[in-house]
Amino acid sequence: MKRPKIKVAGVGWVLPWDRAAGDRPPPPPAGYKPGPDDLKTFRPKEYLNSVKGYLDPIAGYALASAALALGDWREKLVGGNVRDDAGVASVTFYGAQTSAFRFYRQFASKGPRWASPMVFPHGYPNTAGNLVAIEFGFGGPHMAFSAVDAVATAFHFAAKCLAAGHARHMLVIGAEAGLPEALPDRAAVAGGSITVWLTTEDAVPRKDALDAVLAATPNSDQGSSSPPQGAVDEMLGFLRS
Repeated sequence: MKRPKIKVAGVGWVLPWDRAAGDRPPPPPAGYKPGPDDLKTFRPKEYLNSVKGYLDPIAGYALASAALALGDWREKLVGGNVRDDAGVASVTFYGAQTSAFRFYRQFASKGPRWASPMVFPHGYPNTAGNLVAIEFGFGGPHMAFSAVDAVATAFHFAAKCLAAGHARHMLVIGAEAGLPEALPDRAAVAGGSITVWLTTEDAVPRKDALDAVLAATPNSDQGSSSPPQGAVDEMLGFLRS
């Protein structure tokens, strides 16, 4: 059986220095240093069709970058239904620290009876990817990654799903929303999200081949003594390679 051709149909990003869609996200400006207030005023509402009562920042970034990557195609692809041939591969090194830490502080100060059950499920590292799948009706293959070379592994997983015919569309999302008091020492983590939409569907126009991305396989760097700088930094580096 002939393997389908995989193409990049869209890339969207929410970054401290830019929010847009295009072929590749721009690198940070010279001298940029991540800070806790980078995306403090960001609200994902304008990018969503549904109303959210509560969102961890990382979920808001991921939802918005996915909406930007899909563009006008988000309604054409699903049209209010769920597609079993569309999936999500999400990456985060540090997860939903705002919600996780908020629940921990409530638990520690008020006790288990009064810690918010609304906040708790938003503290999982896979919740952002799950919410993207729900929002856009992507009911196919789904995986969350959080480890060294997780971005390369996520692209590898998505490409395998597409090549094997398990999916016709895959979103690969790298997102972070680090909380300074919960991050490791010396970690400078850029917040935001980058989503790459991969497809084998002929009707979808090709934007950028990014051949190096689709051919990539994990390349271990476990010997490094520096803390990982986060999925956004790794995604930026990966898309520039």
